[in-house]
Amino acid sequence: MGSHLNLTDRQEKFLGAMGIQVWHARNDPACDSVRLDGADETLAEAVGPTRQAAAVTAETDAARSDSMRPADEVAREAVTRIEFLWWRGAAGMLIGEVASNYDERLLKDLVMALDWQLGSSSGNVTNGHFVWPQLTTTSGSPDRAMRAFMDKHLPQGASWVLVAESLFDDLSPYLPANIRCWSLPESFKTPDEKRALWQHLAK
Repeated sequence: MGSHLNLTDRQEKFLGAMGIQVWHARNDPACDSVRLDGADETLAEAVGPTRQAAAVTAETDAARSDSMRPADEVAREAVTRIEFLWWRGAAGMLIGEVASNYDERLLKDLVMALDWQLGSSSGNVTNGHFVWPQLTTTSGSPDRAMRAFMDKHLPQGASWVLVAESLFDDLSPYLPANIRCWSLPESFKTPDEKRALWQHLAK
């Protein structure tokens, strides 16, 4: 098997591993395109394109896998959950984190104080819980739900809003441009924290 070409045992093993059983010298008219300068080069030329083809195939398979998934499933993975507790006064609203252990009496005092500070008579303070999306099949943007919430719950002609620091970036696009906004610290349980909060709101 090719002994007339004076191949080494190693070269013959390489060619055998590649499935090449018969070969000819370059000047043999039976095959004028075969390269046998060295089995190592031949093997490298054979393996290189194979690796490249395998890499392209893997990328194509991954892209095909995403394209075959339902569009709503892919969209749901990109949905950002928005959830908060709210307290509404006569002229504004306080929006806080669900996970925080708020003192509800203090929150009501904050709402009434801000109403009074900005010239509105204090009235009843109502509260609730907002979460989006509510259904696992929901996809897309929270814009519609957030605008509906603001239209329904933000007092007519509201002059202030107090929003938890962690929610501020998510909610600020939905707040009226002419409204006064404060950020609510994550913690205001100790006397010093409460004092600092009142001083912050008095500015």
